[in-house]
Amino acid sequence: MTFQILLPSTLQPFGHALVRSLFQSERDVSPKGITVLVRGEVLAFPSRVYCAPDRLHAVVDHATADARKLALCFGTRHHDGHIREACLRRLGAMDTPWAIPFWIQLLGEYVVEIAEVVVEAVASADPTELADFVTGNPGFMATTRRRVISYWDCYHRDRWSTVTTYPAMVALNAIARVATRSVASDYPPLTQEQHQLIALAEPATRGPVLDRLV
Repeated sequence: MTFQILLPSTLQPFGHALVRSLFQSERDVSPKGITVLVRGEVLAFPSRVYCAPDRLHAVVDHATADARKLALCFGTRHHDGHIREACLRRLGAMDTPWAIPFWIQLLGEYVVEIAEVVVEAVASADPTELADFVTGNPGFMATTRRRVISYWDCYHRDRWSTVTTYPAMVALNAIARVATRSVASDYPPLTQEQHQLIALAEPATRGPVLDRLV
């Protein structure tokens, strides 16, 4: 059975047509998915999508405004990690309420480079919208945190000696702080040099810098 995609009311005027354009076969959508609340409305999206990359790119390129952003959000669910990362980068700022769960879902997965993109994007999030999502979806947030710890423990201990320096956990902790509006009082803004260290430095150098975000 194909997973039933459910969209908040703000997306329904164009979202269903976009879904039909992207996913033309049951094989294009995983039977499993993620269900969350966005401003009190249900949003349900597939764990993975398998639509042809050319079709995804065509839909993204021909869409505008929120329709384009929604197509990119679905692209972050693609089975190809390179496509997920490319779509995430094209999303830009984490400034749309219904896009937030697509960003956070990526943290509980295995591609570290994608988690590093999310780390940088947290700064663009609207604290009020982030707080509303986090408080409205405690189960989703707890599951994501468990997955982050599991992936770090199984695959990344050699590179990041403590889970607090693992990029996905850095992002989750930053999200928690933004959601509680404590970043400004507890943690001074990072300098441009520190952001460059996060993006470019070797793990041994990155650890103390990333710890600043925890």
